[in-house]
Amino acid sequence: MCIIFLKFDPRPASKNAYRLILAANRDEVYSRPSKAADFWGSNNEILSGLDLEEGKEGGSWLGISKRGKLAALTNYLETRQNPEAQGRGFLVSNYLTDNLDSLAYLRKVSSEAHLYNGFNLLTADFRANEDTLCYYGNKGSSEPIHLKAGIYGLSNSLLETPWRKLQHGKRLFSSVVNKTLPPDGLVQELLNILNNEELNTPDPAQESQGVGYSNAMLQALSAVCVRSPGYGTRTNTVILIDREGNGVAGLKAWIWRSEGRSSVASLSSSHVPSLCVLACQCPLAIPPVSLPASPLCSSPSCLGQTGLTVRPMTAWIILPVSLAAFCITGIWIVYAMAVMNHHVCPVENWSYNVTCTEETAKPGFPKTCCTIQDIPLISKCGSYPPESCLFSLIGNVGAFMVVLVCLLRYAQIIEHRNHCWLNTSGLVSGCTNAVGLVMVGNFQVDHAKTLHYVGAGAAFPAGILFVCLQCLLTYRVAVTALDYWMAHMRVALAIGALIALVLSGIFFIHESFVLQHAAAICEWVFTVVILVFYGTFTYEFGTVTTETMLAGLQRNLSHGPGVMIGDDVQVDTLGGASTKGLKSPGGSSTSTHLNCTPENIAML
Repeated sequence: MCIIFLKFDPRPASKNAYRLILAANRDEVYSRPSKAADFWGSNNEILSGLDLEEGKEGGSWLGISKRGKLAALTNYLETRQNPEAQGRGFLVSNYLTDNLDSLAYLRKVSSEAHLYNGFNLLTADFRANEDTLCYYGNKGSSEPIHLKAGIYGLSNSLLETPWRKLQHGKRLFSSVVNKTLPPDGLVQELLNILNNEELNTPDPAQESQGVGYSNAMLQALSAVCVRSPGYGTRTNTVILIDREGNGVAGLKAWIWRSEGRSSVASLSSSHVPSLCVLACQCPLAIPPVSLPASPLCSSPSCLGQTGLTVRPMTAWIILPVSLAAFCITGIWIVYAMAVMNHHVCPVENWSYNVTCTEETAKPGFPKTCCTIQDIPLISKCGSYPPESCLFSLIGNVGAFMVVLVCLLRYAQIIEHRNHCWLNTSGLVSGCTNAVGLVMVGNFQVDHAKTLHYVGAGAAFPAGILFVCLQCLLTYRVAVTALDYWMAHMRVALAIGALIALVLSGIFFIHESFVLQHAAAICEWVFTVVILVFYGTFTYEFGTVTTETMLAGLQRNLSHGPGVMIGDDVQVDTLGGASTKGLKSPGGSSTSTHLNCTPENIAML
């Protein structure tokens, strides 16, 4: 999904006017590998970002060459796509390297349109004596269109399709480009538009075309700047082509890459108009960058009003995995110690003898498994020293890690503008689970039975409630197929945990040795499944940033305006994404989450 606004004026009357003003967003899966905007092709004549997705390497979404060729692509919103179709990004790359003019190239593309999934393609030629801009969409007319001077908007339907987000953005774009502004001021205003996160719902036109998409996805896509987990706006691009074609004898390019290096390349061309290209791109997975100063990209929309830079903390993926690994390994070690010390019977031993007595067990020999006290419940395994010491440690450390996971998950959901009662309930239930774990770990069942059972009564129901709520939240914010796969997997884990918990409770209330033993096994299954569920948050925590940890606190402390969507979802209509400054609905973005620290800034 992408959006493009442009003003095409081949022969502007004013000396300070522009032949082309283009402002575009690239929306893409954050994890999709891409190469930062750089020069490529013969003699380094083409500037664009490049797709590095396997099988589609070398495609692009927007590019420009020193020969005056420009191409921009958006996909067409459709439910079903052909997985065998050719990569649409090559339509841009091929045009930039081809010798055909814009109209001839689109006619060639139209003859092969069936080979691609839905797309919209803009091609332009900027020459000393003539400028040409053409459009073709393979879901519309069979012939490309030669565009006249004017202001246009293109999203993920055909050119000028009246989606609310497109009309809203076009109004803002028109008001800006009709002003007389210096280049840096114009770029700043255009970036504000590109980072506008106001939701434009309901939109029957978009919804009818997006049948099959979730409501959460359609809501996210209704904004000019898309924000959702796993998918959203990754790149802002502004292109200005001025009136004077001979204003610059040569071209210079400054390329800022995500690894913090900067380079200057001098290019020469006798017929290319003077161009200014600014691209701010920052996928969530890029490393911290150190950027030199720039007159065009030191603006608040690019760096954020707070001056913070995005520093993705991919190390947070270790937290959920560590929680699961530490607790699962720890409780099994406790069990092994309890069996070795003859404090419980082995879990595989079902031969309880009701006729024997505890005294029949000799020191140094295995327990004879005579009484119900020998059932290997998790709590029984941690009742006596030395294993009780490790059991307490596991309970305390595990509870602390659970609280961290719950807080980060809560903040991450809020960061993606899903502040709702489900999220709050998830935080409360997760923290209640942690409190119960502390009580279970520190008050052993044979020494403080009442407090122990109070803790278990809090930990077990709260744990199952937490996983159920997280299943719902995962579906609510899901965007990609992988997101939905993760949601399905979590549902399976939640169902398994619920069944194990119910059976454990049913078996536990009976005096039968066999049923009590079955209750112990169900309890072990429940605990392991819940811990594995916590471990699945590794999937989301790879994108945790410094702003994520502040999102929950800032959201709770602020009382900014919002709009209600549905019955229980309050979505902030604030300009920023993760710093969430207090702004009125429709305010421009000052995001410091996705579009604050450029992965690359290119000036051609």
